[in-house]
Amino acid sequence: MKEFGLEEFLAYIGIEKKYSAHTLKSYSGDLRDFISYCTQKMGLDSLGSMTHFHIRSWIAELVNQKLEHTSINRKISCLKSYFKFLKSSSKISHNPMRKIVSPKNKKTLPKFVKSEELISLIENSDKSEDAEYMNIVGSFAVSILYQTGMRSAELLNIKISDINYSRSTIKVVGKGSKQRIIPLSNELCQEIRRYIIIRSKLELIQSDHLILTAKGRKPYPKLLYNMVQQELRFSTHSEKKSPHVLRHSFATHMADNGAEIKAIQDLLGHSSLSATQVYTHNSIQKLKDAYNKAHPKAIR
Repeated sequence: MKEFGLEEFLAYIGIEKKYSAHTLKSYSGDLRDFISYCTQKMGLDSLGSMTHFHIRSWIAELVNQKLEHTSINRKISCLKSYFKFLKSSSKISHNPMRKIVSPKNKKTLPKFVKSEELISLIENSDKSEDAEYMNIVGSFAVSILYQTGMRSAELLNIKISDINYSRSTIKVVGKGSKQRIIPLSNELCQEIRRYIIIRSKLELIQSDHLILTAKGRKPYPKLLYNMVQQELRFSTHSEKKSPHVLRHSFATHMADNGAEIKAIQDLLGHSSLSATQVYTHNSIQKLKDAYNKAHPKAIR
């Protein structure tokens, strides 16, 4: 892979662009698959002979594999960054991605959990010190994810020092190492304090991270996913039961209750307003439903 500049590109987006470890892993896998396809199936032996036909052939192969358009577009985005880097570092004389058009994604509204279901789950969870520690962590994770809208990866990286009780805020480091400040309700501040007291009683604490396993370590993402899924399993009728659906629920409920879209964007840490605007569609649908049920001309 050395002759294709893969390691240099990964180092560039990791160090200079500060892409997350998750994105680095995804890009590395996508590019290795792409290069393997070009070298093994199409006999390509150098970057100089790469054309848009090779790329289109690979995309056609992905379509034949029945991949979702969102997955294909992510891989195309990866290739765009890769070839832009190769062109800027003079490893290729032309950029074959200039002739590539991404397929349109199907427009789907974000899945979310009803507010009354989440509030009931949070208020009725066992917060006593006698409860099993990992069950406490699971219910606490659901609460803080829903009340802040942060990503699961962001929660796993939160440290106790990131919490400012005097200002009722929490510092979050998002994608691209961008920092943002999220306000905390008085109730959530108290909940965090209670959890930290229980956390402090672990036999061995090996990290300053807020969320710890029973062994005092930072959890793996899959463990957090499983804990949240377990908490939501019997508490909601929503199809999706993941940490990310709590982020969708946070944004949807904020929009439903009249929050400005720019404020929601800032809280979520979206770099583009278009990524946040999808949450307004659920609110618009509620307005349409209210109109159709109540307006004399609509109910005829």
